[in-house]
Amino acid sequence: MNASTPARRLTSLLLTAPVALALPACGAGAVHLTPEQLEAALLTEEEFPLQASADTMAQDAVTLDADSQLFNDYTAESVDEQCAAALHGVYPDDGVQAPTAIGDYATGKHRIIVRTMSLPEQAELDLEEGFAAIAEACDGQTLAGADGEGLTLTALSDDAPAGFHQSVTSSSPLWAELMAELTALLDTHRVVSQDGNNAVEVMGIGLSETEARDILEAQEAKLADAVAAAR
Repeated sequence: MNASTPARRLTSLLLTAPVALALPACGAGAVHLTPEQLEAALLTEEEFPLQASADTMAQDAVTLDADSQLFNDYTAESVDEQCAAALHGVYPDDGVQAPTAIGDYATGKHRIIVRTMSLPEQAELDLEEGFAAIAEACDGQTLAGADGEGLTLTALSDDAPAGFHQSVTSSSPLWAELMAELTALLDTHRVVSQDGNNAVEVMGIGLSETEARDILEAQEAKLADAVAAAR
């Protein structure tokens, strides 16, 4: 296994797995954005808080369910019962479908995936509550992976947006020295924001908590403008 394998695996998960988002019930006054509107609401390179190149993509319908937690390479049985319940408690068993858009931003040392989405009225989920539950129940615990690799989850600071921090760790002597050098590159902040039936998730590899918050707030504001224009 070469030194870039964990980074490629994490990036692949962020790019190819279904969007890990959930929202509260929409109710009256919900605004439904099309995939094209969601894509147009993504931050441009000029608007992005960091200097970055950007690629965007719209998706007509993404299924959000318990399998879209982005932890597929890791074993939930390696954490305690409360953490496992939080990891599996964000989505309904039968899932929901929603249009989404994905922005893939790259800097010299960061990789950031921004997702916007718009859920139907029947979605009765609370993304911020679900991610906060993961942060609280799984703080400091490690999901076991192959070859001694694991994914450690930690809570963010008290004033941070809903979300958590995840970092790849290893108990294998072979990886000990390499992981010490790669930790900063593999650290990922996942933060979320929602307003009615529209939401944003930011997943940033190599970001600080402050940078993740700044990107989330900028994207949240632009999405809010798109929702207001669509009313």
